[in-house]
Amino acid sequence: MYLINIYIFSDFLKETGRDADFEMLPTEDIMNILREFYGSVRNKKGEMYGKSSIVNIRAGIHRHLTSPPYSRTVNILRDIEFLPANQVFMGILRKMRVEGKDITKHKESITEGDMQKLYESGILNNDTPMGLLRKVYFEISLHFGRQGREGLRNFTRESFCSS
Repeated sequence: MYLINIYIFSDFLKETGRDADFEMLPTEDIMNILREFYGSVRNKKGEMYGKSSIVNIRAGIHRHLTSPPYSRTVNILRDIEFLPANQVFMGILRKMRVEGKDITKHKESITEGDMQKLYESGILNNDTPMGLLRKVYFEISLHFGRQGREGLRNFTRESFCSS
């Protein structure tokens, strides 16, 4: 997923006449580019990205810089050198909140027809150990996993006990 974020950032670099190979630039240059990027990034329709998209783009850029093969020790999220860029980033988030554009858009839930197909396919069934495992995992994810896989990792036995 973070590669999509890098493509968005690379497209910005190309559109602004910069070299797309930004990874080894000096910290100050990266900060200046990020400051401009945060203030002007738009989707293909020319609209501002949603809050979660902007946050994910920023995290993807950070991951790209700190992962091999670059393995930079900079932290674009917290280092003091990136304070000006992060102030612009936070300002964009505040502006979105004031304008009411920081609303998260959730994907539609699975349709009744798709649920029927899943159960009729036999992949989710009680008759085989693997089918039962898939069925339990699917239903726990469907009913309790609104925050994605990360939320599932935090479950304990007590998560399923009624008080």
